[in-house]
Amino acid sequence: MNIGKLKTLIFFSVLFFIFSFWSSACGNAFKENKNNNSSQTSIKIITSFYPIYIMVLNIAKDIPNVSVENLAAQYSGCPHDFQLTTESMRKLSTAKILVINGLGLETFLEPAIKGFPELKIIDSSKNFTDRDSEINNPHIWTSITGAIEQTKSIADQLGALDPIRADAYKANSILYIQKLEALKTKMHSAIDSLPDRKIVTFHDAFYWFAKEFSLEVIAVVRKEPEEEPSAEEVASLIQTIRKKNVHNIFIEPQFPARTAETIMRETEADIFMLDPVENGQDNPDAYLEIMNKNLEVLKKALAK
Repeated sequence: MNIGKLKTLIFFSVLFFIFSFWSSACGNAFKENKNNNSSQTSIKIITSFYPIYIMVLNIAKDIPNVSVENLAAQYSGCPHDFQLTTESMRKLSTAKILVINGLGLETFLEPAIKGFPELKIIDSSKNFTDRDSEINNPHIWTSITGAIEQTKSIADQLGALDPIRADAYKANSILYIQKLEALKTKMHSAIDSLPDRKIVTFHDAFYWFAKEFSLEVIAVVRKEPEEEPSAEEVASLIQTIRKKNVHNIFIEPQFPARTAETIMRETEADIFMLDPVENGQDNPDAYLEIMNKNLEVLKKALAK
């Protein structure tokens, strides 16, 4: 057996042993509370990572006895290679519902979820209209339309699992979607008329964003966000930027800019910061604020 796989198996085996008693106790406590008074039942919702956390914060806002925690709260960067910790497992063991992005983004959770069979899973991509697209890109939330669809889906699924609070989830989701719709209108009004439509992004996080605002992603700096491109890949990217006459390279705050700076020197393209909303402040309006900052960046970069 591969040594890495063996270590992973041992790690999860130990964690499952530790938390099996905890999970059982929490499950029994939930059932006892439910029998006493369903309207007073406390529900803890865990989210897989930051943008989903912000959506659920808005959907569950000010609803009594509903708490929301983010599994990857301290993780800086894309969740593709997130590693579960004992704290992550503790959070899962005390949760009733886990809300994920879906579309294969949270593969890191698959082994752990098997240890909590009573945990209810909400897949926010369940009703995503482009789900059958040939492009298998899970970064739905970078599209405002995608974030709206995810918010609707989460609220509907929460209501089905927790019907006594369904109306509250629905009402909150409507309020948040109104804010997202206003943001979408504002961004289209500003971006649709900008003359420069060609961009190079740090990695493939902005596929759905670019599709929504009719931007052309010529190339990405990193095919895998956690891996530096090879010298051959950098040379090829420089050649593509020159050939396609691309003026802007968009990097992300979660990752170093070394490679992009090298490309900038070779091509005279400008570097700008575009945030994919993969981490940020513990603030229900964080998505709106980050996207408004992205809008200002794009207005400057694409006005040439």
